[in-house]
Amino acid sequence: MQVSVTFRHMDSSDELRKYVENRLGKMQRYLEEPIEVNVVLSVEKFRNRAELTIASKGLRLKGQEEKDEMHAAIDLLMDNIQEQIRRSQERKKKRKIGAAVRPTNVYMDVFSAATEEEEAGPRIVRREVLAAKPMYVAEAVAQMRMSSDDFLVFTNAESELVNVLYRRKDGDLGLVASE
Repeated sequence: MQVSVTFRHMDSSDELRKYVENRLGKMQRYLEEPIEVNVVLSVEKFRNRAELTIASKGLRLKGQEEKDEMHAAIDLLMDNIQEQIRRSQERKKKRKIGAAVRPTNVYMDVFSAATEEEEAGPRIVRREVLAAKPMYVAEAVAQMRMSSDDFLVFTNAESELVNVLYRRKDGDLGLVASE
């Protein structure tokens, strides 16, 4: 981690520099290398301001806090940045979960009534392979309303099971969910 601490309108302090680096060291395990950190500590009249910019692999975080004391401003700033890192990790985790659900191929057999010459029972007339794309039920309903199809086969993103959304005769939609 490459840390740059800049002091504006105040004297350079090794104690503040070490304090900032110590607080940043705790966050390093949550960020991917290479990490570049720029910290600006400044004083304007009675306001102590701490600004922080973190550039990590695919992530850019910024924060700024003002307090009466510099240590308090740094603590608030680090808490703010830690919350940004936590939210970023959650978003990344959600994206990975959504990407882990792969489309499933579903075989659909279309049956027709048997003729007198054939055995009793339906026969397979046509077989189609459908890609059951992962999506939430609300997305499937929206897609079904935009299309003129009678049914939609999809993988439920929440349960990761194959579901079928179909158009009823009264115009409403029905859902068949597997267990």
